[in-house]
Amino acid sequence: MTIKELDSRFTAAALESAAAADALGLDSRGLRALCEGHGAAAGLKRSLQRGQPTPLFDELAAAGRTALTLEALAVQSRFAELFTDAEADECFARLIDAGYYRM
Repeated sequence: MTIKELDSRFTAAALESAAAADALGLDSRGLRALCEGHGAAAGLKRSLQRGQPTPLFDELAAAGRTALTLEALAVQSRFAELFTDAEADECFARLIDAGYYRM
């Protein structure tokens, strides 16, 4: 699979998360806009560089659905090629801070 195909799959998975967020009554417009702009992976990378949470991260974490965040998608082995080790490490750190992983 090419990186472009993998990037498209990451964006598709992010849009599935947006649909799940909608079903929870959350407003997924910000996440959808990020995905439709330059793709979910590029949007996540920008958020990481700026030190900002991705759209819906805080809301999904508060709802106990952190698994639906872009950060949680990014650390899945199937998407590993899209992100540097430093980017994955930052995603892990955010997920740990949100209580997704119990230490």
